[in-house]
Amino acid sequence: MSVAFPRLAVVSPSTDRAVYLVRKLVPNAKEDDLEVPKVAVAMGFAAGGGLELAKLAGLSGGDARGLVATATANLAKGPREWSVMEKSGLIFKKPSMLRAIGDTGVPVTSMSTDGMGVDDLSSDLLLDQTFMARACEMLGGTELIAAVPKRGWLVVGRCAPGQFPVMIKFEQLAEGVASRAGSHALATACFFVLAGKLHGISGKGYVSLVTRTENPWNLE
Repeated sequence: MSVAFPRLAVVSPSTDRAVYLVRKLVPNAKEDDLEVPKVAVAMGFAAGGGLELAKLAGLSGGDARGLVATATANLAKGPREWSVMEKSGLIFKKPSMLRAIGDTGVPVTSMSTDGMGVDDLSSDLLLDQTFMARACEMLGGTELIAAVPKRGWLVVGRCAPGQFPVMIKFEQLAEGVASRAGSHALATACFFVLAGKLHGISGKGYVSLVTRTENPWNLE
């Protein structure tokens, strides 16, 4: 199955707002926060590897809004599942950490990552509320913490803000993977999810919960 483009993509925090159509991943993030990635519209695979992102030049406000709507709808298309990474419990062990697996037919080599990914678009599934809500069900709670340290990585565990052992575990995972990802790194911060929806940031030495709903794209 071919990947449906345009589609929403989680992209590097350094993605230039003056060039590309982008928004913040969560409303509370600062525009120049290098721990937190942005969201862009991927138009397809770039010739030299990676994704070709929608640019602002020549894009009217109406066209941009239509593009975002189509990209949002396309994000929900295609194979996806949660793979159990860890289980916990004294007697009856239950899933405690999951990793997202998307379309295994994605040409990983064209993404120019380390050549060992399963699906280098799986990171973008963080934006799919229905898929994230499914992880909540599998882990037996409505609150999760998620890490997207690089392309091809989306890992979640059950965690509410303030549950520091799990927060520290995910922080160390995100920092370790991102530090080895080079130009494909996405985030050293982790993200709280409530009932499938992004709910806040677990950053280096701080927690920031979403307090507003507006999160506009960089359109005039």
